[in-house]
Amino acid sequence: MRGTDYVIKRAGFAVLTIFVAVTVNFFLFRVLPGTAIADLSRVPNATPQLRHALEVEFGLNRPRWEQYLIYVKQLARGNMGVSYTQQQPVFGLLVNALKNSIRWSRLERWRRS
Repeated sequence: MRGTDYVIKRAGFAVLTIFVAVTVNFFLFRVLPGTAIADLSRVPNATPQLRHALEVEFGLNRPRWEQYLIYVKQLARGNMGVSYTQQQPVFGLLVNALKNSIRWSRLERWRRS
């Protein structure tokens, strides 16, 4: 019974840690000065209509609690958005980086042996 209690406790701490990390990540970018819309619409002809359209497109016109629920749902589905610099899904970029890291660590272990 002690082993089961240990596993349940560790799993609970892991879930709590993930929840805290996701929550801090969400709110960190919303309490910093400036807005995503101000940064994204830095074009010479950015009209108030363009700024409003961007707010609606990214869901920034919704209440924070609703934004948070959408954020958590999308993360649970593996949707991390699109990289604007590489025009690819972020999840795919992370998977490729992880694969390269694993290959590199295997190569290093092979070289040492």
